[in-house]
Amino acid sequence: MDRVGRANLTENLKQINQNTLPKAVKELKSARWRPKSSSKTSYLETPVGIATEVLIAIMEHPESNLYTEEDISACTEALTRVLETQAQEQDDDEDDGCEVLYGRAGLLYSICRLRSCVERANSGLRARLEKFTNEALTANIVHSIITRGRFGASLYASNVSRGSKVPSLMWSWHRKRYLGAAHGVAGILHVILMCPVNVIAPYIPDILQTVEWLTTCNDDEGNWPSSLKHEYPRSNNLMQWCHGAPGMLMLFATLVRRAHGHPDLFRLSDPFLASLATTMQRGAALVYERGLLRKGVGLCHGVAGSVYALLAASDTMGLWKRYEHSKVYFLSAIHLAHLATAYSQLTSSGEMTTPDKPWSLYGGSAGMCAAWAEVYDRLGTTGRNLDQSGMPGFDDINFGM
Repeated sequence: MDRVGRANLTENLKQINQNTLPKAVKELKSARWRPKSSSKTSYLETPVGIATEVLIAIMEHPESNLYTEEDISACTEALTRVLETQAQEQDDDEDDGCEVLYGRAGLLYSICRLRSCVERANSGLRARLEKFTNEALTANIVHSIITRGRFGASLYASNVSRGSKVPSLMWSWHRKRYLGAAHGVAGILHVILMCPVNVIAPYIPDILQTVEWLTTCNDDEGNWPSSLKHEYPRSNNLMQWCHGAPGMLMLFATLVRRAHGHPDLFRLSDPFLASLATTMQRGAALVYERGLLRKGVGLCHGVAGSVYALLAASDTMGLWKRYEHSKVYFLSAIHLAHLATAYSQLTSSGEMTTPDKPWSLYGGSAGMCAAWAEVYDRLGTTGRNLDQSGMPGFDDINFGM
């Protein structure tokens, strides 16, 4: 039954891909989209994501006749317009527009995703995509984001009392200093950490100091405020991927994985490692306790995000050889995924709300389908699959160790 189930899942995903992406690329061609600013160039919320996925589909299935030469040109032209917009901007005195959901970190994710797949392309397509996948472009985007983060940190430091501990990097979005994965520090750092190590090597001290600062921002329960106002945290009642512990757990897991593969570059002190372990354990316990969220089952502010956070915590404990903790978090993820199978009944009874986009990946049931598939796949691979797993659109790039 396991092989039959996997075969059915693979076939269903293939059919979805064949039915949806060609329609999306038609809209891309008709729109002739050009961003007004690189703060609106993300994978998740702009045509950049469509262009990226179509190009990846072509790289992975060169024999397919789903796409025409005109489709490829539409995708590469959309990405070219993004790069032209970015090249015209200055980074010195701005700290806005870098977040994952809409901004530059979302664009960086797309570039990293293309880079992770480009070796599968034939030589002709690889040459056409070189201007999007070359290391210099990745370094340029990272430098832009870091420059803005350093400026934002200086602004933040000027607004807090003398002697307060401040991060090396801080960004804003709509004049608020968010901490979480969707709009804030955690999401931006997470995507940067998925870049090639030689690109991010000059910035590792700032990254580590900022992550260490984040471990001091959580409350006694193990959650984080959504944003900061000077040195005073705002409310921390949100416990979702977008705001709160789930996104933080994914950031910490990615840092641990990078440090595991490159201990000479990511020098984590013993006190920092101890703090990180304690912070992750408290955060994971809270995600399990409160992870059956009222806002539905999507990735952004629903149960699916909680499941992926617990899987990330499980992976980290496995790397640290804390196998009992790893098992506990894996079983916790399975339990939440199982509870989510009753989401229709929970919605009917008023215990869950209906999202604005109930079928979408980040807002609705498509995200939960991805989480169910992830759990199902891991059940057949002893719970860990670091090469091909993670939350879609955020934590699913294979950057190696």
